Amino acid sequence: WLDSRGRENVGIIGGGSRRPLTADGLIAGEDKLRLFDGLDVYMHATEGMADAARALCDAAGIALSDLQLVVPHQASGRILRRLTAMLGLDEDRVYSCVRTIGNTSSSSAFIALDGALSDGRIQPGAAVLVLAAGAGYACAGALLRSGKRARREAANQ
Repeated sequence: WLDSRGRENVGIIGGGSRRPLTADGLIAGEDKLRLFDGLDVYMHATEGMADAARALCDAAGIALSDLQLVVPHQASGRILRRLTAMLGLDEDRVYSCVRTIGNTSSSSAFIALDGALSDGRIQPGAAVLVLAAGAGYACAGALLRSGKRARREAANQ
């Protein structure tokens, strides 16, 4: 599931083929990612991930309450709290490690998934929903069923 509405509110002004980066542009910070409407970005991230969660569960024929764990993009505590409320889930059903890893952009949901496995939060056979929100207002998700060994093995074992 993927949605990229609103992408015009996030972008980099200079440095591409349409507007090559100049020395003046570099000094002006035209090579930096900008949020042109922060509130809209926040709203879209939470609403987009909630929409993805509902669409994926509907397509799979399961209820949100059937999920053992939701592992979202670790954008901020505020986004995670709003997403949890929008989905009507208890806080313990939404994995959060944003305080320890911060917002690592597109990798955060998968770093969080690794953390959930390492912490023993995912049991064998569990339905787990991974959600992401990122640049260009893209929101996506994947509904997973954990395998027989639903834990992360240390690489040196």
